[in-house]
This record gives sequence, C-alpha cells and structure tokens, in this order.
Amino acid sequence: ELRTPVTVIEGTGLTMERIWDSLDDATRKDLLGGLVSNAKVLHGLITNLLDFSRLEGGHAETNFGPTDLSALLLATGERLDHLFSQHHLQVDVEQDLIVESDPLLIDRVVENLLANAAKHTPAGTTVRLSAHRGNGDVTVSVADDGPGIGREDLAHLGERFYRGGEINTRTRGLGLGLAIVREILGLHATDLVVETNPGAGCRFSFTLPAVATTDRLPASMRPGA
Repeated sequence: ELRTPVTVIEGTGLTMERIWDSLDDATRKDLLGGLVSNAKVLHGLITNLLDFSRLEGGHAETNFGPTDLSALLLATGERLDHLFSQHHLQVDVEQDLIVESDPLLIDRVVENLLANAAKHTPAGTTVRLSAHRGNGDVTVSVADDGPGIGREDLAHLGERFYRGGEINTRTRGLGLGLAIVREILGLHATDLVVETNPGAGCRFSFTLPAVATTDRLPASMRPGA
C-alpha cells in the first residue's frame, strides 16, 4: 500500500520531467492533480502508521478533561462532509453533551469511523452520526445502510493490518483505521461495539462518561461564554 502511491508519484514525475514542454495545460493539470492525490494518500498512510506505533507503544500524548462533545461532533461532521458527496450524511447530536475525554483523540476516533463508512458503503446510502445521553454515559454511534460485515471479517475487525472481504479490492489503506480507534478508546477505558446485519448495514458505537454539570467546564466553554 505504501509502494503504490510512491510508484505513481515517481512515474508521473519522470514523465513530466521528460515531456513537460510538449504537454498542453489540461494534461499538465491532470498530471499535477494525480501527484497531489497520491501524495495525500501517502501522507494518510504514514500518519496512520506513526499514530498506531505511538498508541501501541504507550507513547501517545493525552490531555483528558471536560469536553463539549456536541460541538466536537458537529465540527467533525462538517469538516468531513466532503467525504459524503455520493452519500447522505445525517447528524443527530443531542445538545450540551459534556464528557470526560481527550478531545483530539475522540475527534480522531469519529473521523476514522466516518471515513470508514464513506469508504465501505455504496453510493446513495445513508450514514448517520449520533450521540445521546443515557445512564450516566453518552453513546456516540456511526451507522450506515451498507452491505454490513460478514461473520468471518467481524471476528478480525480492529486487528492491525486486517482488511477483509471485498475491502482489499475496493479501497486503499493499511487496515489500521479501526485498530487506531480501539487503541484510543482503550485509553478512555471503553471499547468499540460493532453491530451488523449482513446486507442491512452496521453500527459502530462507544460510550464516554458524562460530566453531570457545567461547573467543571473551563469558563470559556460554559454556556454564554
């Protein structure tokens, strides 16, 4: 997976070096676009490798505290909206959800779950990001109407470098997205729950401890600040 974008970048670069003067503007633009696209893929792969290495080795920096989860989820959904140009993204987040967490790491969890849904569900299907209170916790979930996950793949879901079923032929990646999610949630003393019905979609969810009042929030995060 690392070799593929490197090969494309190298091949395109050599081609441009040899025949740049003979190329028209449209062709140059297409070639440069391909370079940028593959560079972004390579950047994402390397980032996942480095992040997983730090998490697995216990070297990840953490900053736990009261987190405005409602604002975080809305911002993450808005930032990743471009991934769902061929899907329907629905966001159903209860207001004023305050949890104890590391906000940067939880943002990464939600980003990975949404990106995973965008990659592995057919165009035209719906992906739902939701968060609601219950029994002293807040449950965050990402659900889709895709093909679901087979029993054989489900047993290995979240294992590093595992990419099962048709995923190998339909998407690019190292199989670290859900492994990173599980590592981060482990730091939060929680785990990823996967519910699936082959042919009828799946739901990924996790819980975080709710902060009962806004008294523990920094002044800048309190309502009306």
